[in-house]
Order: sequence, then structure tokens, then C-alpha cells
Amino acid sequence: MADDAPPSREHDSIEGLAAPEQTRALIGHAAARAAMLDAFAAGRLHHGWLLHGPRGIGKATLAFDLARQILSATGDEPAERIARQIAHGAHPNLRIVRRRRNEKTGKFYSEIVIDDVRDLIGFFQHTAGRAGTRVAILDAVEEMSSGAVNALLKTLEEPPPAGLLLLISHRPGLLPATIRSRCRALGLRPLADEDVRAVVAAAGLPAPPDALEDAVRVAAGRPRRALEALRLGESGALSALADWLERPREHPGASHLAIAGDLGRPAAGGAFGVALDMLDAFIVGRARTLVAAGATGSAPLATVSELWEKAHSLSADQALYNLDRRQTLVRILDLIRDLDETR
Repeated sequence: MADDAPPSREHDSIEGLAAPEQTRALIGHAAARAAMLDAFAAGRLHHGWLLHGPRGIGKATLAFDLARQILSATGDEPAERIARQIAHGAHPNLRIVRRRRNEKTGKFYSEIVIDDVRDLIGFFQHTAGRAGTRVAILDAVEEMSSGAVNALLKTLEEPPPAGLLLLISHRPGLLPATIRSRCRALGLRPLADEDVRAVVAAAGLPAPPDALEDAVRVAAGRPRRALEALRLGESGALSALADWLERPREHPGASHLAIAGDLGRPAAGGAFGVALDMLDAFIVGRARTLVAAGATGSAPLATVSELWEKAHSLSADQALYNLDRRQTLVRILDLIRDLDETR
């Protein structure tokens, strides 16, 4: 359920769908939620928590759910009023740090800048606007500039009284060890398919059964990806890509050309970005599988790392020079097929 709230201020919001702070229904992540609330109830809540996991699995939704629970338990206002204030970005004891919109250009900054963190430091240093805990949500912490990271580190080293920092990260490996070591890590996993279906239903996004199942398959446990596929009307094309990635060697040699053609055409719009996200997740997943199997430092892992670098270079060049989307996808899929053939 979403509140009647203003449009999201997120740089990557999905048009027409509620932002995390506007979403009351938390679906999944029950164990992670219980771990933190149990620590809170026992009076041993750490001042800094790193909520990490793949993009689009509901980390921010969990963070705002936790903020509602803690602000309601420690504050002096009804829980419903607190929830509505959070949905409107108006609760005085909650600070949200994201990439801001440049007022001159109307575009979002490419990173969270140091002034945003200085403002956060002031938030904790000044007298609280309400009784109770003060909470800050940083989304996502790896998007911070180096200056912002250093400023945040000082706050983590000298935690504010009655203060709680919730750091959201899609790629915790990119964070400095000094940040990770000062937070309690709370790892989140992709959701089960039934939970993804429940998120889609809660979002109120109508979908025919076939399209819904295609979107769930595309999601691979990431509800955001299912919502993007349905919102874009490209769940079928993206499902074909998901099917190809499961068995690259078993498909006809030219099958990936049709997939790239569907997802790279101008009318596909945002589906191209979703496809790139799926390809990135596939490569990262392959690397994690090798690491879990003890292949650290091995030739196969080096090959996957090289693939990741090439794929990112291709996608970056496409965005910078406005290159042909279809050709970009074909080249990345060729690289993946070549990798799979060497297994």
C-alpha cells in the first residue's frame, strides 16, 4: 500500500510507482528485519548498519520500514502520523541522503556530494525536532564522493547520541574498509518468486498472467526488475534474454541476435537499461560462483573479471557516444557465449 504522497525524488524512480518511503507493505526480508528489531528491543542497537545486497531487492523499503518502527517506538506521536510524515519526507527526526537534483540543470548529480553529508552532520549535532531516536538513511553509500565518504567516516567514528545510520549498498565491495568495519552488516538476499508476485500485486500494476510470469522470471528475485519489465511492456523480450542466459550454449548460434534486436530497438526504451543490468548480474553471479567454489586467483575467475571489464566498457561507450544499442548487446552476448563455450 502506498500513501498519497508527492513524486519520488530518487534519480532512478519508476514513473507511476510509489517510492520506498511511500510504501507501507514490506514483503520479504523477515529475518533481517527481525535481527535489527530484536537488537533494538534488547537495547543493543548498533549506531551504524550496512544493508547490502543486489540492486532492486527492497533494501530501501526495509530501511524505511525500520525507520517507521523505531521512530514510532521512541517518539511521542501516533504511528500513523509518523508514517505519513515519512512518506512526505517531512519527519524532523529522519534525514534521507540521496543524489540530489541540480536546481540549475534539473538533472540529478552523478554522486552524493560532501555538502549533503555536512548537512547530515548538522542534523545530528543540532537539537532534535522531536523526542526519540534520530535516523539517517543513505542510499546508496557507494555513490558518495571521496569527500563525502571521509565526512561520513567521522560521524561513524564518533556516533551521535540517540542516532542511527542506515547505509544502503548495492556493491559493498566498493566501499572503503573503514566504512564497512564501523557498521554492522545486514546482508539481504533476492526474494522468492511468490514474494516478487506479491510486490507486483501490492504496487497495483495490472498484468496478464503470462506477462506477470515473464516478469517474475526476469526479476530473478529482484522485484524492481519485475516492475520495470511490466511498466515498460517488455517482459516477453526480457524473459527471452533470461532464458538465453540460463543456457547460452544450447540456443541456436544466431538466437542472441534476435534478442539484441528486440531490446536494442529505439521503441524498447528503458528495456535496454534493464537488459544491461541483467547482463551485469549474470557476470557478477558467475564470479561469485567461482569464488564460492574456491577459484580465487584462478584462470577462470580472471576470464570472468575480464568479461566484466569489457562489458562495462562497451555499455559506457554506448552511453557516452550514443552508439547502436543492438550492436552493444550483440557484442556483450557474444562475449558471454564465448565464455560459456570455454567451460
